[in-house]
Amino acid sequence: IRFVPDSGKRLEFGSLRQMMLGAVEFAGKLYASLDDPDEMLTLNLTLGDADGWQLAAPGRNGFCHISEIAVELRRSAADLAAAPLRHAEKLLENVCERFNLSGRDFAAALNAVADVAGKGRR
Repeated sequence: IRFVPDSGKRLEFGSLRQMMLGAVEFAGKLYASLDDPDEMLTLNLTLGDADGWQLAAPGRNGFCHISEIAVELRRSAADLAAAPLRHAEKLLENVCERFNLSGRDFAAALNAVADVAGKGRR
């Protein structure tokens, strides 16, 4: 998965979460439907030309100071299909760390987005 925004250097936390969830759900369902639930999948997410990007998150914005963000998630197809939200949020957490948005700030942003979507968390 490679993503470069169309305009500006600003990503919305909630939109990024939804895109990651869609990608994880797709991969898990695709491979699970091929009757190979034990197949190990590796999802690589790369955000190119990331230096100076802003991640607009509820409560706090983060900024990236590296040229490229690359994160990886390796799970079985069955695992991805069974818990896509958990795995998408792990990918998101890894991306947010590159925007210096982690720990309590990440948890607060995640809870705020989930509350808006009507799906409270922890």
